[in-house]
Amino acid sequence: MKKKKRSRYLVDPKVQVPLLVRMVLYGLAYLGAIASLVGLQVVLSNQDVSSSVLAARVAVSFGPALLASVVMLPLVLFDCVRFSNRFCGPMHRLRGQVAKLVDEGNAEKLTFRRDDFWYELAEQFNRLADKMERLEQSQTSVNDEACDAQPAGHA
Repeated sequence: MKKKKRSRYLVDPKVQVPLLVRMVLYGLAYLGAIASLVGLQVVLSNQDVSSSVLAARVAVSFGPALLASVVMLPLVLFDCVRFSNRFCGPMHRLRGQVAKLVDEGNAEKLTFRRDDFWYELAEQFNRLADKMERLEQSQTSVNDEACDAQPAGHA
């Protein structure tokens, strides 16, 4: 089976943008904690030097962690978007088909990608849509029979 390629990165911006903001805030909190701990360690181990020397030593000690974070943050955010697509994509498609089912009375078969979450939800939705279609067809045939059974002058 050919794998469908996503046509956009942010499938559901209402969910994914706050998730990305949260990841950035976690990254900044992590950097703040590391900077505080490195600064405290440098200050406690070098109490007899000037503040400019302390600042330089903190910068040298904290530099690798800052560089690693600056390099890793875009990779983490990209992975977060790709991972969140595995649950936002199915919900986006499900919402669209539910709206179509409610508004038009029918829906297309719902399919998710093999690595998406809630894969079984598509199967359950398809069974529900089929059942609704059968019920609607049986109600239409009952209505047609009722119309056919009315005497000729009462239509």
